[in-house]
Amino acid sequence: MHDGNLAGRKQLLGTDCEEYQKTSTASASSCNVAALRRWLCDIMGVEVGAVCVWGELMCNPAFYSYKARGLYSKWLCFGVVVALPGSCGDESVAAAAGLGAGDVGRLALRLSEKGLAHIISSSQVRLCLCPALHKLLQKVAGCEVVDLHFPGLTHAEVVARGAAGLRAGENEGLVLVFARPNGQASVRKWKNSGEGGTVCKKHAQLLNKCLDLCKDLVSQGRLDVRIVEMVETMLSVAEAATSVEKKGNAALR
Repeated sequence: MHDGNLAGRKQLLGTDCEEYQKTSTASASSCNVAALRRWLCDIMGVEVGAVCVWGELMCNPAFYSYKARGLYSKWLCFGVVVALPGSCGDESVAAAAGLGAGDVGRLALRLSEKGLAHIISSSQVRLCLCPALHKLLQKVAGCEVVDLHFPGLTHAEVVARGAAGLRAGENEGLVLVFARPNGQASVRKWKNSGEGGTVCKKHAQLLNKCLDLCKDLVSQGRLDVRIVEMVETMLSVAEAATSVEKKGNAALR
């Protein structure tokens, strides 16, 4: 956070936390969130509240070969949460932030002009990973950031290129950030079939129903055939017998 505190998923860890989940937090020390906050205040035109850079501390060396890949104990960033000024109890963004409706619109416009994928809620701005944020986290905050895969491609192209790696269990999943019609971002995670337990079976059932509908629409000339191809590929991931070996820290000692 901008005040030097480290935070876990459910608790504040403080400024002196040197280990979390039996993993050193040293890799997070290089991240200058205070500098990032100053930059955000300048470009957003408001004095924002708390700023938190969020990411993943790679605590499990034997998950997805993290240790062999040189990822174990690294803290990899992939987003930022910015508290808007003022109270957060009202329903609207303007009331919660103490900003007028026009100010909120200008705030969204400024973020868009910088190429920053964003989600504005009643109390905060969430910056999602995109090429602009990737560069910002590296250049301004000095953070190590997760790799960007398939930037600028369509959903169908991402599915086509990412499916093989998911079926093979190379990674837990892919996170997709894309623009909604209102200019804000949406975030979805596409996981391999080895994650989520029985949920993947439900996903496969839903995809099968979706595939039947898509084929019917294509036959009527009402849908691009590439949508069918995309759903078929997603189904192949959901139905794949993906098995990933996961060992705890103790197993490697």
